[in-house]
This record gives sequence, C-alpha cells and structure tokens, in this order.
Amino acid sequence: MQGFPWWSLEHLPECESWMVKDIGANLSNRTWLVTNKKAGTQVTSKTAKYLIKQFRHGEEFGRDHQRVLNIDHYVAEMGIGPQVVYVNEEKGVVIYEHLSNPLLLTVNDVTERIQRLAQALAQVHSLTPSLKQVSLRAQLETYCDSLASFKPNDAARMREDVESYRSLFDKCEQQPQVFCHNDLSMDHVFVTPELKVIDWEYAGYNHPGLDLAMAVAMNDLYDDEIDVLFDEYNLHSKHKVSRDDLPDWLRVVALVNRIWFKVQEAIVQGAAAIEVESEQAMSS
Repeated sequence: MQGFPWWSLEHLPECESWMVKDIGANLSNRTWLVTNKKAGTQVTSKTAKYLIKQFRHGEEFGRDHQRVLNIDHYVAEMGIGPQVVYVNEEKGVVIYEHLSNPLLLTVNDVTERIQRLAQALAQVHSLTPSLKQVSLRAQLETYCDSLASFKPNDAARMREDVESYRSLFDKCEQQPQVFCHNDLSMDHVFVTPELKVIDWEYAGYNHPGLDLAMAVAMNDLYDDEIDVLFDEYNLHSKHKVSRDDLPDWLRVVALVNRIWFKVQEAIVQGAAAIEVESEQAMSS
C-alpha cells in the first residue's frame, strides 16, 4: 500500500494482523480503513476497525493542524465526534475510532435522512469550542495566495471575484456567528444511535446560513428537500435561518468551492511537473 504509514499500526491496542484499505486520496489528506483480522476469519461487528488519516498541504489550504486536532478532541469529548486514538503531529497522522451505521445506509426514508442532517447541523451549531475566529474572507485570501504561487493570473481573477462579493461577505460576518462544520455531506453523518459527525478539518465560526447552504450544495438537495432541511433545522436550533436568504448563501458557497478547486487543480499540476522534472533528472 503506497504511502501508508505502517509504523502507525504499532500504536493500536490490538496486536493482530491488519488489512489496509485506501478509502480517500484527497489532496488535503489521505485516509485508510484498517481492520484487525486474522487470516481465514470473518469480519464481524466486533472486529476492531480504525480510520488512519494523514494530513497534507496544510499550508496551501490554510489549515492549522493543531487547530484541527483541538476540534477533534473537543467534538469527541462532546460525544458528537469519533474518539481520537493516536496522534503524531510531526508526521500529520491521526488515528480515529471507526464509526458504523452511516446515515445513508441506516436511514432509508429520504425525508427522515434530511431531518437527521438538519438535526446534526443544529447540534453542531450549539457547540462552543474555544477557537480563534477566522473569517471566510481571510480564508479565501489564503487560498488566493496559494493559487498565486502556481497560477498568478487565476489568483488575480479570483481576488477580483472575492472583492465583488464584498456585501455578501459582510453578511457572512453578521450575527449570529456559530460553530459550523462547513463540509457536512451525509457521508459524514453516522447514527450510533446518537448522531455523530466526522471530518472536521474545515470547521470554524461562521454564519449558520452558510453552513446550511454548504449542506444543500454538497448533498444536491431539491427544492422540497431544502424545505425539509430548513424546517427541521429551525425546529431544533435557537438560530433561525430564513429560507429566503438561501440564494445569497449559495452564491458564496459556489465561490468558495470554485477557488478551493482551483487551488487543488494547481497543486495537482505542480506535483505532476515536479515528478516529471525528477524523472528527467534521474534519467540524464
């Protein structure tokens, strides 16, 4: 398994053989599922499983690994996130407990599924971790700085787009400012039977309307499903969000995603160019 940190298995409580499966090769991190299984035995509900994640490109994506770890420990203590089993900050490796019963497979009814998603958002927004607040505007500026090192012309255009959204970013910075997940697809929600959420890398304080819009975009919800999401959210949250404001929040989400993927594309191309140069140097 190329790139897998085999040494990390020594820090797990079990000492049996491990099966390793690559389940995520995103640029911002890599994720593997490791299963404690002896040869010839069946995997059961009691079989030990863990997720091992290795964070990468933190500087390019403006992510503070220590901040992420603080959030991981906090949400675990609050019972809404997975337990952190082991951390190696120097190598950017974190081992989490594996959660079973994902929302998408546990709840068959679409309406109930969206209601659970809304309840998860409301629960996240009720949390109050002690974090330095970083505005979305500042985060996008970091993305543009990263992009400028690869594609300065693209970065200049993205900065113009950010400036043209000034009034919308002012709206993002209005009260209430709540703790948001900022990446809540249904893939990240589990029913154990209480709700639990994974992948907190982009969490931070923001307006709740933006987090709802991100959930709408990431889960590709239809109009009637959006109504369910907002109705259920407003039923469980003290921070009421108007459905009428959604178009504005979706415009911001579209800009955030466009810039993020521009950075991702630039890093991929930059890494490929470095690899070609390295191969040419070795062959010469």
